[in-house]
Amino acid sequence: MIQRARCDVVITNTITVGAGAVAAGILGKPHVWHIREFGYDDHRLRFDLGQTISRRLIGRLSTACIANSEAVAEEYRASLAGTEMNVIYNAVATPKPGEDNAVDTPWRNEGALRCVLVGKFLEGKGQADAVKAIANLRERKVPAELLLLGGVVDREYARQIEQIIQQRNLRDWVHIAGHSENPMPLVNTADVVLMCSQREAFGRVTVEGMKLGKPVIGTRSGGTPEIVQDGETGFLYTPGDARDLANRICELYENPGIRTSMGAKARISAIER
Repeated sequence: MIQRARCDVVITNTITVGAGAVAAGILGKPHVWHIREFGYDDHRLRFDLGQTISRRLIGRLSTACIANSEAVAEEYRASLAGTEMNVIYNAVATPKPGEDNAVDTPWRNEGALRCVLVGKFLEGKGQADAVKAIANLRERKVPAELLLLGGVVDREYARQIEQIIQQRNLRDWVHIAGHSENPMPLVNTADVVLMCSQREAFGRVTVEGMKLGKPVIGTRSGGTPEIVQDGETGFLYTPGDARDLANRICELYENPGIRTSMGAKARISAIER
């Protein structure tokens, strides 16, 4: 295919598939590896040549490498064997606040803080953190609702989330809306965006939420701390610590002025960067 198209450069757009890099090497074409994920840690992806061999080949089969965050770059720099590594954040386009058409929303509790998490149902996406945090807040009589948007990839994990909702009596407080081609109108109805991934490489959803003027509560891991300034444009919490997440949600509920200020700063930060 590379020969037929008379390609000048070959770009590989995922870390786990090495076929393009190998083909470029055979044909003597310059190859650029655009690394957008950690691989297994975030998406549970398997390296087609095995992780050890794949890491060794990244630098050897590439003229240059691009990472979508400093965290990802640091993860793979040891594999580069002198190859140049560039960090380029993803461009993220979103509608301006107020431009979306009205949408039906699942929110049921007047006055509750509305939290939204967008992500496929995978253990690495951390939906369990968010649901457990809402359960903790219900015990403390803090009104906070949660909307989970995303398709099911890991059915067993999705079943576990449903069990937590059932066992903790959260049907009126946690809503599962499934996959949406354009989740932004629903995200725009929320007060807070959650990024609960155990190790997110970049976090497009984080930037989308910020550009909509929402404060983001994200994990203190992966590329998220590069996007969210803790205490300025949102909060960071320890991944896996639902109480820590609940405390941050509670702080935004109790301080609407801080929530508004953070959202405004988040929008400016995301637009400028």
